Amino acid sequence: MSLDRETVARVARLARIELSDSELEGLVRDLERIVAYVDEIGALPLEAVPPTAHAPGATLPLRPDAPLPCLDREVALAEAPRQAESAFAVPEFVTE
Repeated sequence: MSLDRETVARVARLARIELSDSELEGLVRDLERIVAYVDEIGALPLEAVPPTAHAPGATLPLRPDAPLPCLDREVALAEAPRQAESAFAVPEFVTE
């Protein structure tokens, strides 16, 4: 699969990303390298490799699940751009 300049420019427009000509050229080169690498991986004989959902043995460090004191309401609201009574105010985005 190859990507041309027009395809990348169209996808950038659909994503509402403004790119200069030099940025577009660099993106085309980068995406072509990524697609070529994915094609290489796709050509590997992986029939005998079992599918895995995650890398075995990879665990994340966990902190102890212990209750901590709550943040004071005034401290929490001090940096809020908008407040309503004693809570955060957010714009309405759902209308019924």
